[in-house]
Amino acid sequence: MIGNRTMEHRLRGVVVGCGAFSEYHLRAWERIPEVEIVALVDGDPAAAERRRAATAPEARIYADFDAAIECENLDFADILSPAAQHMDHCLAAKAAGLHMVCRQPLCGNLPDARRLVAAMSDYSHVFDLHASHRYGPWFRRVKELHCAGMFGRVALLRFDEAHAGEGGSGPSDAGVWLQCGTALVDMMRDLLGEPAGVYSRMHQLDPRITGESMVHAVYEYPTTTAIVHLAWNQGEPARGAVALEGDGGAASYEAGTGHGTAARLKISERGVAILDDERSHNAEYEEGFYAFQRELTKAMLGRTAALHGGEDHLKTLECTFAAYRSAAEGLPVGL
Repeated sequence: MIGNRTMEHRLRGVVVGCGAFSEYHLRAWERIPEVEIVALVDGDPAAAERRRAATAPEARIYADFDAAIECENLDFADILSPAAQHMDHCLAAKAAGLHMVCRQPLCGNLPDARRLVAAMSDYSHVFDLHASHRYGPWFRRVKELHCAGMFGRVALLRFDEAHAGEGGSGPSDAGVWLQCGTALVDMMRDLLGEPAGVYSRMHQLDPRITGESMVHAVYEYPTTTAIVHLAWNQGEPARGAVALEGDGGAASYEAGTGHGTAARLKISERGVAILDDERSHNAEYEEGFYAFQRELTKAMLGRTAALHGGEDHLKTLECTFAAYRSAAEGLPVGL
């Protein structure tokens, strides 16, 4: 625990959950000199051992978060477990007096998320949600130009993303929308603010997938329409594309979503191309994790204020679950 130690020491962290995303988190923590990962937690010791061998050779492995808290002198927890376990893991981190950052979505349903955020409302240490998607270099460039007014009045924002594989990450009836759509909705809010309403359609096209495997959601703003198309595609390459169009300019980012795939960022102003840049999508993805975790470290060290917090994430979840309600009712839902 933090105890009486000064903030001059390296922050001692535990990563809770050693699934696929933990690779990116651990690589980013490796690049931050003020941090050392001293423990890995996963019910599958082989998964934890793979992560330790690749990125955290000094870390000790635990099958249980409580055991890691008991045995290690920790400062923070990076919680990457399935959403169904987030409530227990966050409350355990709070009881231990740890800074914590939790993978999105915070919980598998909105009432639980609201209860957990309320439980953290008086917490004196950092409690935040992972938002690496907001920190990718391409996205930060587009947001900077949007905030400067270069795109003028934005008419359309569109996300089109397909993931290979069956998905699924725990005991939940929700499918691709909760697991992957939450981040896209969060990016939408970061660019455009709060929508007025949503209309969505959801489909379960593959019986092997629990919950929906394809979603088409349309969020309305006073002058902008934001469209999110998201799917798990069996036997097809992963892909991702984002497009923003305004009366002053436009931007697009297109990429496959696998390791080593190329990406292209295009920006135009009043019909004239000002940027056409080929990039490594994986490098962009990894840099987003590093940039977010770099800022999070500053907050844990008391150098900056907390980044986003639970209340902001609740707004993202309200937009996410409104799409579920719209699909169930077959009607637009106001926000």
